[in-house]
Amino acid sequence: SAQELELSGVLVDEVVEAEQREGFAPIMYVDKTTKEITYEYVEIPLTPEQEVLKKIKELEQENANINYSLMMGGLI
Repeated sequence: SAQELELSGVLVDEVVEAEQREGFAPIMYVDKTTKEITYEYVEIPLTPEQEVLKKIKELEQENANINYSLMMGGLI
């Protein structure tokens, strides 16, 4: 019953879905007085493979920016 649930937990009216944020994991919190659900988003550490891919993307972008600057400056 609802009363039994209230003793060990919280009965909420509706469950709000967490946002999907890339690189973050949602942690659900329930306020026992207002019965409101909120989420805190914690960053998920990158795996070594993801770190390498991120670095490659950054270097490719940097390279593209340098080439663009040289081209606009008339150097290439």
